[in-house]
Amino acid sequence: MDIKDIEKIAGLANLDLTGEEKQSFVGHFNTILDYFKILESAPSQDHLQTLHTTDSRLREDVATPSGINPESFSPYLENRHFKVPRVIE
Repeated sequence: MDIKDIEKIAGLANLDLTGEEKQSFVGHFNTILDYFKILESAPSQDHLQTLHTTDSRLREDVATPSGINPESFSPYLENRHFKVPRVIE
């Protein structure tokens, strides 16, 4: 990245940056992009295969009652719906 790229991004974000801030962002963005290069070079093929297999350690998704009674914590509940005072006339 260079100053021109930062100016384009700043323009899209409607930011007024000083020359010093632009130069600082060039360094920050290049550092971030360097980390992405490191991540791209990391071996990932073995990890992708495990994402697609069914793992027996995962529990089955079963709905259970929460034990919470909405009527007990909201004075605005009426017939399982929230009824609130009118705010728009």
